[in-house]
Amino acid sequence: FYSSGFQVIWMISQSEIPYPAQFAVSVSKRTFKRAVKRNLIKRRIREIYRREKQQLYDLLKKENLKIVFMLIFKGETMPEYQAVESAVKASLQRLEKEVTKINSPKASA
Repeated sequence: FYSSGFQVIWMISQSEIPYPAQFAVSVSKRTFKRAVKRNLIKRRIREIYRREKQQLYDLLKKENLKIVFMLIFKGETMPEYQAVESAVKASLQRLEKEVTKINSPKASA
């Protein structure tokens, strides 16, 4: 799914991973030619995820799930920290909704 400047690809993990979620980040080399800029964006995303992951972890532990997911930055320009922060938060909230929707029992019985 797409959310706030990110493409989010996720799946329930079939293998045993030590944490409730395994996470990766990607920034297009086509859009940001300089590695310095790509790395700055990735560092910002990873730091925000580190601070915001607890709510996702709590949900996954409650649902007894382990997931792997990737955030792919789709922006065209160098974003400010606050913009990245709000986009990552929105993407994580959407991911939580998707995980809950997939794992909840069907109401059409």
